[in-house]
Amino acid sequence: MTVRGWRLLAWWVPAVAVATMWWSVPLVLQSKYGVSIVPYTESADVTTSVTGLSNVLRGTDNWVSYLVTNGQIWWPLGYKIATQALPTLLTGLVAGLGLAGLIRREMPARSFLLASVLSGAVIISAGYTSSLGNPTAGLVARSSTARPRRSATCGSSTR
Repeated sequence: MTVRGWRLLAWWVPAVAVATMWWSVPLVLQSKYGVSIVPYTESADVTTSVTGLSNVLRGTDNWVSYLVTNGQIWWPLGYKIATQALPTLLTGLVAGLGLAGLIRREMPARSFLLASVLSGAVIISAGYTSSLGNPTAGLVARSSTARPRRSATCGSSTR
């Protein structure tokens, strides 16, 4: 690895740790000293139902964007971006251009960035199930159902 690669790694790892800690630390503290709210807010089935590869790459993998409550779309703009034809095509184009840029040989830190995109896509879409199958979905489903969970979302998610 080059000096530039080590520098990138030196700030990237702490940045990822801080970005993860800003939500995980309060969640752990609340589950230890307060009421654990996660079993009552959303289930793994709901949150992973929209994390297919195309949604992950397009940036439309947030389950709340697909949520319809009492006939009302929860996040109207997110719903439009995630489900309508023109935004789907445009976000797909942006994702394709981004991937094309990553595979260019002259891209600085190309291998690091490709590894980041690949690992991020695999981690985010690990629990997604489809008719094509997903080798990690069964493991994720078993680990998420080890404890009984109750979903209390105020409606159903739609696509």
